[in-house]
Formats: sequence, structure tokens, C-alpha cells
Amino acid sequence: MGGTFANPRLGLAIAAGSGSAITGTVAFLNANSISFGASASASSTVITASTSGTTGGIQSISAGTTNITSGTAVLSNSNGVSFGASGQTITAGEVAAKFWQNTIGWAMTATLPAQSSTLNCLINRVSFQIPISATRAELMANLTASSAFAGSYTLSLGIYTMSHSTASLASSGTIQITWTSGTGNSTVVSQYGGQSTNRARSIPLGTWNVAAGEYLLVVLGSLTGSAANWTFLGQSPPMSVRLPGGGVTLPFFESVGVYSAATAALPASIQISDQIQAVTSFVPMIKLIGS
Repeated sequence: MGGTFANPRLGLAIAAGSGSAITGTVAFLNANSISFGASASASSTVITASTSGTTGGIQSISAGTTNITSGTAVLSNSNGVSFGASGQTITAGEVAAKFWQNTIGWAMTATLPAQSSTLNCLINRVSFQIPISATRAELMANLTASSAFAGSYTLSLGIYTMSHSTASLASSGTIQITWTSGTGNSTVVSQYGGQSTNRARSIPLGTWNVAAGEYLLVVLGSLTGSAANWTFLGQSPPMSVRLPGGGVTLPFFESVGVYSAATAALPASIQISDQIQAVTSFVPMIKLIGS
């Protein structure tokens, strides 16, 4: 009377894409940067899958007419650009220049006061279009004094960062030279004869690594000796700076000026009001040179 019924099938049917498996052994094959494994216990079997490649990362890099699809892409320093990496970040920056000069004329000269009791601190606002790496500075100066006496001079150069109405000393360099009397040998730096006349006066800076931007360059000088005097090569503005109605201070640091007080050392900071802009100022020729 009764019919027959198929025994129920115990287990799983597995389908992948357009294929399926209901009998036998199903194998997971390693492919497409994915590898499989299995771990069994008394109550279960766990199938694991892991990636062995970087299929989610960069697949190719194109530069100009070249396309890179494998291996390592290298960013090489060239054309004034240097590359680096910090963690997962690639950096690029301009290569620092090793030479800079603020003026182009050699014909004009001016006297920098010889004593620190006078206004002997010259201020020059400059703009660097690219980074500068310098280890020394040079100024051209003609020194005269009585050869029968000893003497000395001190030259300092400071670079200041600007923030609103305040400029702060960022770095500086100083040279101190002492000479004895005598003109017998013009190549001996310890004698007056080796220091006199027009010469390059070199100031060691250590290492200045200056980012592109605007700064103040400040020259400070003092000179001792009988009838000692020096003149510097550079440029002067065509006229004094004045505001209508007699005002003498512009609301920003001017391109040239003189520090308002006598000083024996570079000031730690300079305010706009400290820069005398109404006098005819002089900008000595300054060279920054890297090694």
C-alpha cells in the first residue's frame, strides 16, 4: 500500500559561480593571491583564507610616457627637487641654494660707525625665493687706520624671523679680528698690512639652513685703533623714507633701516619702532655661501 521515500541526504551542497558540489571532497585552491588552510578540532573544522599580495594597493604608476606595473618605483633627486619619506608619507622639497647675494652694485660705499656707542646696526629686509644653506657670510669693506698702532674689529650678522611687529633673532655669526702694527706684509692677517684696504670680510655662520620666506638680515660692527675707519660696498636708497605730515615710521619693517639704539651685541628682538626708517640708510653687500 505504501510508497517508497528517498532517504534524506545529510551534509552540505556547495556552489561557487556556476558550479556546485554535492558529493566527494571540496578543495579550496590557492589562487589570485589568496591562500587557504584548515584546522580541525573534536567538534569542528575551521577553514582559513589569507591574502599574500597587495591587490588593494597601487597597481601602477605613470610618469610621462612610462608606466610601472611591478617592482619598486624610485623617486630620484633631480631638477632642483629632493625626495624623502616619513612613515607612509612621501615628501618633496626644493634643493637648498649654496649662494645668495642681496645687492648687485659695487660702486656705492658708506661708512658703518666704528664704535658701539653710535648707531652701528644696519637692518636689511630680504626675501629668499628658495631655501638657502650657508656656512659663512662675506662683506666687502675697506679698512684704514694708523699703521703704527694695533687695532681690532668685530663683525656680526644675524638673521631674524618676523611675526607682525616683532622680529626675533634666529641665528647669528660673529668674527673678531685683532692686528698688530706694521705694513711689512700684506698677506699676514695678524698685521695691519694684512687687514687694511678693500678686502672680503668673512663671517663664519656654523650652518644656516634657511627656509624660503622673508627675513631681516642685520649687520653689526665695531672698530678700534688709531684713526680707524672703514667703508662698505653696497647700495643706498634714493631718498629718506617719510610719511605724509612728518611721520617717520611705516607700519611694517622697511627694506632698509638702522637700529635705533647703540648696541654692543645683536638684539634678541627688534620692534618696528626700533627701526629708524627716516634716515638715509645703507645696505652693505652681503653674500651667503654654503660649503
